[in-house]
Amino acid sequence: MASLSNDKSGKRRILFSIPGGRRQTLWLGKVPKKSAESMLVRIEEMIQHKSIGSAFPTELVGWIQKLPGPTRKKLECAGLVEARPPVPTVGEVLDRYRKTRVVKDSTMQTYAQALDGLEAALGRDTLIDSVTAAHADEWRKSLTTAGLAAPTIAKRVKVARALFSKAVRWKMIAENPFEHLKSGSQANPKRSHHVPVETIERVIAACPDREWRAIIALCRFAGLRAPSELVGLMWTDVDWKRRALTVRSPKTEHHEGQAQRLVPISDRLREILNDLWTSAGPSESKMLPSIASSTKNLRTRFQKILKRAKVSPWPRLFQNLRASAETDWVERFPQHEVASWLGHSPTVARTHYLQTRDMHFAAAAGLNTDGSSVEGTADSASSAAQGKRIADCIAPASQNASQRGAAPKSTLSRPVPQMQTARELAPVVADGRESSRAVLVTPEGFEPSLPP
Repeated sequence: MASLSNDKSGKRRILFSIPGGRRQTLWLGKVPKKSAESMLVRIEEMIQHKSIGSAFPTELVGWIQKLPGPTRKKLECAGLVEARPPVPTVGEVLDRYRKTRVVKDSTMQTYAQALDGLEAALGRDTLIDSVTAAHADEWRKSLTTAGLAAPTIAKRVKVARALFSKAVRWKMIAENPFEHLKSGSQANPKRSHHVPVETIERVIAACPDREWRAIIALCRFAGLRAPSELVGLMWTDVDWKRRALTVRSPKTEHHEGQAQRLVPISDRLREILNDLWTSAGPSESKMLPSIASSTKNLRTRFQKILKRAKVSPWPRLFQNLRASAETDWVERFPQHEVASWLGHSPTVARTHYLQTRDMHFAAAAGLNTDGSSVEGTADSASSAAQGKRIADCIAPASQNASQRGAAPKSTLSRPVPQMQTARELAPVVADGRESSRAVLVTPEGFEPSLPP
C-alpha cells in the first residue's frame, strides 16, 4: 500500500495509493530514517482505515492534530485527512472568550487586564495554534519583570490557562501551551490588616451622618461586602427579634443556595441600626437610600472620614473591615458557621480573610497584651488566667457601650424596635431552636468551664 524510497540527493519520499485513486508521492525531505519509517507506518494505518470506511482511532487523531502545518497540508492534499477549518487568531479567540464567559461585569473587568495583556504579548493576528509553551514562559517572565505583585500574577496566569483550555475544548488547538505554568497563591499578606474595635469607634464618631455610621458598622461588625451587599438592604431584611440580618449577595447569587444568607446582629450594630431606623422617614423602605447602585464610589468619602478621625488608612479600606469581623468571630464561634455568615467557604476564609493576632502570641509566651511579663510561664500559668487575658482582648464593643454613653435621642416619631429579654436575644438556628451559644463560651484552645 505504501513504500519508502530515497532519491539521489538523499531526500526521502513515501509512495502510496488510496483504494480507487492514483499513486501519489509524499516528499519528506532529508529526514532521519526512523522518522521516515514512523511516517510510513502512520500513512499505512490511515489508508487501511479509509479502505474499510472506519473512523480513525483517537490515538491516530491526536497524532494528526500535532502535525506541523505544512505536513498536515500535504496529507490533506493527498486526501488522507480532512481539511480542518481555518485556524483562528489570538484576537478571535479572545473575542469569543469574552462573549461566552458568564461572570459578573466587575469580574470581567478584572479578567480584561489579563486578556488585554495576553493580546499585547502574543499579538492579535497570531494564529492560536502557533502559540507554544515557550511563548507562555516568556509571557510569565514579563509579568515578573513588570513588577506585578504575586497575587496579580497568580490571577493572570489562571485566566490565561482558562482561555487556552477553552481553545482546546473548542478544538482550535490540540493542547494547552499554558498548562504547565504554576499560578501560585492569590492571597496577599502584605495587604492584610486587622482594624481594632477602638479604631473603628473613632471612625464612626467622625462620620457625617447616621447612614455612614451604619455603612461602616455593617462592614466591620457584620462583614458585609461593600458596596454590592449594602445596595439592596431593606428594613424588612432586619429581624429584630432574632437579631438576624438577611443579606443578598450579587457576587455569589449564581451559585446554588448562595443567593442570600443570614448574619447575626451584634449589640453595637443593633444600636447603630436602631438609631438609623428612628431617623428614617415612615415610608422609607431602603436601609441605605444614598447608595443608589453597586458602582457608587464609597472609597473617596471613606478616606475623608478617616482623615477627619485622624486615623491612617489601612491597605484595603472595606475588605479589611470584613476580614477583621471574621477574624474576631472565629475566636468565639466555629469557623464553618462564621464562614456561612460571611458567604464563603472556610478555605477561602483561611486564605484571604483570617489574620494572625499579636495578642495570641503574647498569651502563648506568658505575656500581657502590652508585652509585659507575668508570673510563671505559658506552661505553668493557669488556663483560666490565659483565657481571661484573651477574652479581655476580643470582648465585643458592646461591653463598653456604657462608657460611650447612650445613643443620641431621635426627635422623629418612628417607633424604635422593642428591646428583647435575654432569652429572646439568644441566637436562633435554622430549625427555629435557640442556640446554646447564648451562654458563655470558653475561648478556643482552653479547657471548657465545668458546670457548677
